[in-house]
Amino acid sequence: MEEIRRCTEELIEAIRKSDVYREYEEARLTLAAHPDLRNTINEFRKRSYEIQNSDSPEDVYEKMEQLERDFYMVRRNDIMNNYLQAELAICRTLQTINQELVGTVDLDILDFADAINW
Repeated sequence: MEEIRRCTEELIEAIRKSDVYREYEEARLTLAAHPDLRNTINEFRKRSYEIQNSDSPEDVYEKMEQLERDFYMVRRNDIMNNYLQAELAICRTLQTINQELVGTVDLDILDFADAINW
């Protein structure tokens, strides 16, 4: 277990030193300096999350299109757009790491995989 902890700490350090994380932190700090833009971004992110995690997936596409129309100014503002791009990049990095880690262990879940919310 000690080796796993050590390797985990090394992974955390590698993530924090990565270009993708540094770019995210820079974009996050720039956004934080503009509370009005930060509030707009957080409302956009909240609504996006709610749509993507709703119980009615059949109209997700339509709702996401409406969200994009409602928040068209987000993509036109360099500070907000840069933040969203950087956030997406770090999230994809973390997803890749997570998939690699989870993929190394056979949890024997195929018999009930249909019940899992992937």
